[in-house]
Amino acid sequence: MTVLLWPILLPWRIFCVVLNIAARLAAGFTGLILLIIGLVLTATVVCSPVGIALAILGLLLLIRSIF
Repeated sequence: MTVLLWPILLPWRIFCVVLNIAARLAAGFTGLILLIIGLVLTATVVCSPVGIALAILGLLLLIRSIF
């Protein structure tokens, strides 16, 4: 049965792989941007709590995009 569905499943699987790679790249890029913004905001004393939270969120997104 899977031999008959092969022409239909192959493009779908390729599409899923490409979409997965694109989502990982987008999450990694967003995580890197949030990490940089968080570090910049942490340098200022007034925005330190917001900067620390953004840096942690960016780090978690980077870790999630790698693994």
